[in-house]
Amino acid sequence: MRVDLLHIAPTKAAGQNSVGYDVYDLYDLGEFDQKGGRRTKYGTKEELMEAVKKAHENGIVTYVDAVLNHRFGADRPETFGAVEVDENDRTKEISDLVVYQGVTGFDFAAYSALKWNFNHLQVWTNDENQRNSIYLNHSGSRTQARAHTGLQPLQARLRDIDHKPPRDTARYHLPGAPEDTGVFDAPLHYNLKEAGDRGAEYDMRAIWDGTVVQKRPIDAVTLVDNHEYQVGQSLESWVSPTFKPLAYALILLRPSGYPCVFWGDLYGTAGPEGNPQKPVSQLADLIRARKLYAYGELRDYWDHMNCVGWVRTGDEKRPGCAVVLCNGGEGFKRMEVGKEHANETWTDLLGWYQGEVTIGEDGWAEFKCSAMSVSVWVKKDANGRDEFGKA
Repeated sequence: MRVDLLHIAPTKAAGQNSVGYDVYDLYDLGEFDQKGGRRTKYGTKEELMEAVKKAHENGIVTYVDAVLNHRFGADRPETFGAVEVDENDRTKEISDLVVYQGVTGFDFAAYSALKWNFNHLQVWTNDENQRNSIYLNHSGSRTQARAHTGLQPLQARLRDIDHKPPRDTARYHLPGAPEDTGVFDAPLHYNLKEAGDRGAEYDMRAIWDGTVVQKRPIDAVTLVDNHEYQVGQSLESWVSPTFKPLAYALILLRPSGYPCVFWGDLYGTAGPEGNPQKPVSQLADLIRARKLYAYGELRDYWDHMNCVGWVRTGDEKRPGCAVVLCNGGEGFKRMEVGKEHANETWTDLLGWYQGEVTIGEDGWAEFKCSAMSVSVWVKKDANGRDEFGKA
């Protein structure tokens, strides 16, 4: 396998067993004894820094999940004034000042004599990013965007924070997002969800419609599922396990987009009844196929609603691959891999379709795929073939 980037979980939450999105202290990476203990759910600050160091030693950069707009577990209530703003333009006030009471007072008694309140939150947010960037030497951060804070505050925050390189990953597609901001392709996720639910009734030629990767491929962070969409979460929209190998082939073996693999799909997830989920079958092999063979020109063969295919022509060092997906019955695609491959024998490296294909003198061949499956055809003796079928 090859993984280039690791998305790290948030900082100190309001409880020891929380996954981190009920953030209590953005400064606390597992350093201070508060909210039930020193460690976060995932470990101590020292363990986190060691994990990041190991990742960097292996060529993996890290992004911190900067949950800047969630605040939970405050120590005391406060009274403050607030106005309602236009949901489409948060600089426009649409109500008079109203007095509210909210639990927004923070003490952080483990290390601070200052009594923090709502007036400190904006400065606190930006300073936290700078501080944690120094500790962790991370290359960027994942932020919650339009779903919670809107585009304008996000743009302002990105201008304030100096990342090296200046790359942030926002949560949802933002039409006005800065050019150095990658955006998670939520529309693609929902297309994949629909495709999995509808099976053979879904026209695979529509899978890219309305997606970020279709409109802004260089900025699209493509994904199948993540921690927010998994079973039991408030945004639950889990892609059908039967369809997931096809979905991952779509994001991993094509040139457009910046594919993001969910840990739970690679290793499985634990949880209460109804939510342990098994790992996606041979997902590690699909990631490995991207590393070894998904290079060169893209040739698409999208002429059938239930059977689509494409070829990656490879380069001087790598032979490329031919991919076929079927979301209905068994199918095939006649595709051109190039005359330079004439008379070569190719097989499905996943082993899900048995048999061999001999490339014709004209560089064309017929590549097959089983029902509701994916096949990834590569030269039988290509470099790296012995790596497949391993964890």
